[in-house]
Amino acid sequence: MGNYTAFHIDAKLKASTPKYVIDILKLLTVGPGEDFINFAATHEYVKKKSDQLASDFFQTSHYDCLFYMDSAYFVMDTEYFFEEHDGVWYLHGNSNLKNYDDEISKFCQFIHPYIDLPDGDNRFAYELYETGQYGVVYMVDQDGKFLKENISIPCNEETQYWMASDFECHFDDEWEDLRQKVYKDQEWYAKKEEAGEVNVYKD
Repeated sequence: MGNYTAFHIDAKLKASTPKYVIDILKLLTVGPGEDFINFAATHEYVKKKSDQLASDFFQTSHYDCLFYMDSAYFVMDTEYFFEEHDGVWYLHGNSNLKNYDDEISKFCQFIHPYIDLPDGDNRFAYELYETGQYGVVYMVDQDGKFLKENISIPCNEETQYWMASDFECHFDDEWEDLRQKVYKDQEWYAKKEEAGEVNVYKD
């Protein structure tokens, strides 16, 4: 079955984020469905834009399931959303995947120039390994440089919930308001999907 790595990201994007980056994130977070046929075209678009970091990520084995792959090894539910709120794009993801081609690190490197971090905290994502007491925290410094720090931490239920809640508190009430909005949208979509009125999870 292989080993899994937990991935968590909470990020607000800069207003200057290019449209093609927004389009890629929309596609990555659409969920399992027929829209995945567009990934090949997206990959070609990325290469034409000469975005080497994006191109490196799209050459990994599991780029297309970064946000929705799941396993029984982690207690945290897989969830994700990429939503615009008052003109600002927010990205949230909690999943676990076979990170064999360093998918998580390559994605974080691709997205880091567009992260708008809250004051006093330069973290935006982390990964935890299924086996051992090891993880990685992804950060951006004040000059916009990509950083990652190896951490020694047990991958147990308490750790998983604590790490996730610690990252989500970046945005306080602003984040919780968006979460509630998205969950209401997801509940509406789930009902539509069950009734056969839609065939993908999110537009």
